[in-house]
Amino acid sequence: MNHIGVRRTVLAELSPGQDDSLIVGVIIGSQSPKTVSVKKDLTQKGVWNFTLRDSEVDTINVTVWGSPTYIEQCAEQFHIGDVVSVTKARVSLRVTGMSEENFRPSVSSPLQLSLSEGISEIAHHFLPDAPHFQSLMYVPTKQSSDIIPLRDICSNGELIQGNFVNILVAVQNVQRVRQLKMQDGRQAECREVVVFDRTSNGLSVQMWDKEIIYQASQWKPRETILFMADVRMKWSGYRNACIPTVNSKTIITVDPQTEDAECLRAYALVAPLQPSAIVDYLASNITDGFTSLPLVSSIRNVLSVRTILSRARADARNSVSGDEQQFTALVYAVVTHLDLHHENIIQSKCTSCYKVTSLENSCSNPDCPVEQGSEMFVPCRMFNIRIDLSDHTGTLKNCRLTAEAAETVLGCTVAQFDCMSEEQKTVLKWNFLMERCAARILVLKASHERRQAYISLVACSVADAAEVAAKIPLL
Repeated sequence: MNHIGVRRTVLAELSPGQDDSLIVGVIIGSQSPKTVSVKKDLTQKGVWNFTLRDSEVDTINVTVWGSPTYIEQCAEQFHIGDVVSVTKARVSLRVTGMSEENFRPSVSSPLQLSLSEGISEIAHHFLPDAPHFQSLMYVPTKQSSDIIPLRDICSNGELIQGNFVNILVAVQNVQRVRQLKMQDGRQAECREVVVFDRTSNGLSVQMWDKEIIYQASQWKPRETILFMADVRMKWSGYRNACIPTVNSKTIITVDPQTEDAECLRAYALVAPLQPSAIVDYLASNITDGFTSLPLVSSIRNVLSVRTILSRARADARNSVSGDEQQFTALVYAVVTHLDLHHENIIQSKCTSCYKVTSLENSCSNPDCPVEQGSEMFVPCRMFNIRIDLSDHTGTLKNCRLTAEAAETVLGCTVAQFDCMSEEQKTVLKWNFLMERCAARILVLKASHERRQAYISLVACSVADAAEVAAKIPLL
């Protein structure tokens, strides 16, 4: 296209009616192309929408019109992250209203750009200033003060249904693309990405747009940080919960360069993500005030095994978060299984990432700061015991007894246990086996992402018979 008569300008200097501009920017958002029917001449036209940015503060929405073939070609040629030049676009005041607010990204400009096939032009921009525009991909479109923790999203699910929220999360797992049949018979692709932050883990975000689905395939667990602006809270009947959903309004900043993102990135590398690691982490921190859990000595809510199992499974279809993920209880139960002789009763964990390691001089987790050379390897040997607790209503199987809690319950350290003979270990076992105990437990509830509950024993002592008779529940 002939560029005579056009002048390069920036978004901040645009004015309505201007049609001689050449604007350079980076595509930060893109929607799937569509075909619409024109009633006037009974023809079909293609339309493609994207969002352009040329500075840290200036963004604008762009609409491209043309034949369906031309629009398909544009959508296939230009993608999120591409630096482009837009020439001879029609500049007009941005249309406001529900459609604009719900289906187009929030932008700074009060204007909008419209490109027409044969009149306007969009092209890749490869000049020396292109890296400057690419660097804008790491600047979020919303302020950090607008971020909502995942814990608040899950605990207020029904209240924020249909609302748009901003989240800063780390990638936990990128699931495979699923082919789904919609109610109108159309086939659609959907990908779910499981994300976490410091307040919650294991929350699924749904993605339906082809561009985002492809982009997500490049995200790496624990490494990729996402600032998701304007994800919509959509009700899922299957999960009986609100699920964050990426739609045409959403702008995703991958690996944003902000202080909050860097803090989350450091946490993500060592965060406990597996259920066993989470419950062990909570149990080991139950007395330090970091969690919202009560102190061990304050756990006085007496529950039967049946009630504990019922509460632990109550949210098996839902995505639960924060304070709803776990609960504590005092249960008066008989220790019906306790094995202090198996070979894996003592494990070695890395103190940097809390993962079990089989290596003597290094961590086996490639994402650990130790393996990346930023920290020294300091192993910690700790108990790894399983206990069954039974009362008149049922049995809690495979309760975890680990770390400091195990040393307190057994009355010995790992080093002291190592020095015991098999006979001494047997005597220690029978101090608890088949005894009625007051067991204080931490329960990590089942959820849609976590199919079974995990139970950790944080304190246990032989119970006084009179205390049991007075407090044990009937059901």
